[in-house]
Amino acid sequence: MQYFKLTRLLLLLSIFTLIGQYSCTSTKENKKVVIGFSQTGINDQWRKSMNKSMQLQADFHPEIELKILDGNDNIKKQIEDITQLINDKVDVLIISPVQSKPITPLVNKALLQDIPVLIVDRKIDGQNYTSYIGGDNYQVGINAANYIAALSSNKEKKILEIKGLKGSSPAAERHLGFSSTINTIPNLKITHTIQGNWEANSIKETLNNLLSKNNNVDYIFCHNDRMALGA
Repeated sequence: MQYFKLTRLLLLLSIFTLIGQYSCTSTKENKKVVIGFSQTGINDQWRKSMNKSMQLQADFHPEIELKILDGNDNIKKQIEDITQLINDKVDVLIISPVQSKPITPLVNKALLQDIPVLIVDRKIDGQNYTSYIGGDNYQVGINAANYIAALSSNKEKKILEIKGLKGSSPAAERHLGFSSTINTIPNLKITHTIQGNWEANSIKETLNNLLSKNNNVDYIFCHNDRMALGA
């Protein structure tokens, strides 16, 4: 929870630092600063809290208009949302990408129109954006692997990895950090993987089928809490 609180704090500080660059100009023109936020989805409580915190801060500034669009964890919906915000000519664009690759061209399009773009939590392809705010997902994977190693004896242990949404940067980076560390530990081996989409219902049937045929699994590493609870 401390990580999520810190992320929200850094996000708000970065946003309002950027806003300060535009407020003076917009005030002279008697014009509000419009911030567009394309949120991934609000299935996570911390994302709901992020939206609420941002709206609360915006309410303290009458010169600011905040538009939050919920992508519903659907890449097609998010592409439509971002396209709408660009066409609306927002002053600042904030994006938490559902998937990395499909969002990258839209970020480039916004930057070409002189719209600053803040990328939050999940990355795009490359580093062509104004600012990125988020955790080290590669290190998350390393930490999980080291934790399993600390629990294990010298006996060989088998691991099932349940991955997050394919094409999203946290899933790719958590897997890379986890697998690269596990591969250096002789008694640990990833024997099975399940592809999820961050939601519990995306993995339950597959996991049930796998364990009914082969329950020789010592550890399950899930890429997020919701899938872990489902597992």
